[in-house]
Amino acid sequence: MSNKQPTYSEVWETLNHLNLSTLSDKKGNFTYLSWTEAWLTMMTHYPNVQYDFLPETHEDNKTVMCHCIVNIGSLERTMWLPVMDYKNNSVINPTTKQIQDARMRCLVKCFAMFGLGSYIYRGEDLPDPKKDIDEEQAKVPVSETKKYLDGDISPKSQAEKIKHLWPEKWVNDDDFPKWVNNQFAEKLRSNLKKLSDWRDILIEKNATLAVARLDVILTQKGITL
Repeated sequence: MSNKQPTYSEVWETLNHLNLSTLSDKKGNFTYLSWTEAWLTMMTHYPNVQYDFLPETHEDNKTVMCHCIVNIGSLERTMWLPVMDYKNNSVINPTTKQIQDARMRCLVKCFAMFGLGSYIYRGEDLPDPKKDIDEEQAKVPVSETKKYLDGDISPKSQAEKIKHLWPEKWVNDDDFPKWVNNQFAEKLRSNLKKLSDWRDILIEKNATLAVARLDVILTQKGITL
């Protein structure tokens, strides 16, 4: 293969026309391409491909979203995928094994953004009333907030509770996105000024990866600064 940097169009034309019918598997009503077959195919055509996983986002309803970045030279695609069961419904309080499996499924889906097996995902974003009901049943009250860092257990309103936990400093740049990842969205929305200030600090420090991770997490939580 040439050392010339391919364009997005060239990568798409190469990967989108591959016939993966002998490599994919059918499970129930869904078609899957195993990550091992997907990785082998990507390495065959683009051996310089690289990937990375961003921190998982933990939602208020106790479900988890995985995030992945794939690079082919200077080309980059990102993708996200919830931890799901065999029916493709989000899992509440998933195990590390379920998160690990979801990460690899997210990786394959990110490959599809470059064209690999994109046909497998056609129709997955169409409305599904039954899935909407299943997802709604996964929601739990936000009142299950974490205990206070300072041990204060005196009675407080819900608004006071979600404002209470907010560390004042971070040891490493990545600590802030990781902390935001584990907070309730309501709490973050009540502290948008602090959130924005800390994001500006990361920008000033040229912590681009930390800023990217933070933006992905905020987007998944429905928060705009």
